[in-house]
Amino acid sequence: MFVLGFLAVAALSFFGVISERVSSLAGDASSFLIVTAIAAVGLTTNLREIRSVGPRPVLVALGATAVLAVLGLAFAQLLR
Repeated sequence: MFVLGFLAVAALSFFGVISERVSSLAGDASSFLIVTAIAAVGLTTNLREIRSVGPRPVLVALGATAVLAVLGLAFAQLLR
């Protein structure tokens, strides 16, 4: 639903149906809600369960996160 809503707002903004101010406010609200969702996931994480799976899956997850972060930053710089 989030992706569909994002695409709808992006299309409406592109065609000028939504003003730049409303689009900016929607972007700010979106950022806040994403950060809130990520924080909620982090707060419900059980560290004992993570410790019980061992270091290898944790390192794989950290590595994947690092790769995604680097790729995201690289693409952001390319599109700038």
